[in-house]
Amino acid sequence: MKLSEKDILLLGELQKNCRQSLKKISRKLGMSITTAFERMKKLEKEGVITGYKAILDPEKTDNDATAYILVRMEYFHNPNMEPLSQRDVASEIARIPGIVEVHIIAGEWDMLVKARGKTIRDIANLVIDKMRKIRGIGRTLTCDSWVKIKETTELNLPRTMK
Repeated sequence: MKLSEKDILLLGELQKNCRQSLKKISRKLGMSITTAFERMKKLEKEGVITGYKAILDPEKTDNDATAYILVRMEYFHNPNMEPLSQRDVASEIARIPGIVEVHIIAGEWDMLVKARGKTIRDIANLVIDKMRKIRGIGRTLTCDSWVKIKETTELNLPRTMK
């Protein structure tokens, strides 16, 4: 789907604050409320907008600790078996409470996982007691995050034409 300039502006406003009124958004963008509403519905139908959610502050919800975990697969758990599926292992990791992102990556490691917990010890227990028990995980490397400089859910939209 090709996004129009108005679509991009509308998406930008929704990313900044989707709770602002449609009246306010339409006024900012110089379009009628009906037009803004129809564009939103079209973007939802096309799957550009996938949902609306509250973004919670991790520190205020007892999720102060963040860690990134590199995962190396062991594809042949048993030489007489079919190789394990990287997607299946990633999906199993994603089902663990406390895991907030799972990415299959290129390079020396096979996956990058982001975990949140109350403490680093909670994340350590998650890695030791849950992740490392998943068949196909050969090795992990955990990097604790000490200071968050930037974290956002906003996507970089193409610049609009002026």
